[in-house]
Amino acid sequence: MPVITRKRRWMTALVALRRRIQQLGPYQSLALMLLPLLLVEPLKVVALLVAGHGHWLTGTGMLIVAYGVSLVVVERLFKVVKFKLMTMKWFAALWTWFTAMRNRMWGWVRAQTGKPHRPSPEPVSIRTLPTPVRSERVVIKRWT
Repeated sequence: MPVITRKRRWMTALVALRRRIQQLGPYQSLALMLLPLLLVEPLKVVALLVAGHGHWLTGTGMLIVAYGVSLVVVERLFKVVKFKLMTMKWFAALWTWFTAMRNRMWGWVRAQTGKPHRPSPEPVSIRTLPTPVRSERVVIKRWT
């Protein structure tokens, strides 16, 4: 089987899964968000226990993998279900409070470090970007 059809089949399956997840209700989406957390968080505790028994490399590796999986899976899943979760008033209020506190803390950190506040960049269309200027070719001469 050619590689292109395998990749296309894999991408089609991911798109179908994403659409299926987007069809869930808000509370089902919340339960789906909690599922990876319930699976990965105990693994972090087990990794600490393994490291505590003298297997430092294994415990550290398990911890790194657990944090990586948790971060990637939960972040991607949250991007998919965020719209559904925001339909619940209590979650929308909690998320709004959390983002306001996060922005406030970043403002405080920037004020303490003396760095100016930079707002998050607006999404830019590729058509509005300036065309790059081609520089002249630089020839480096070697001294012989």
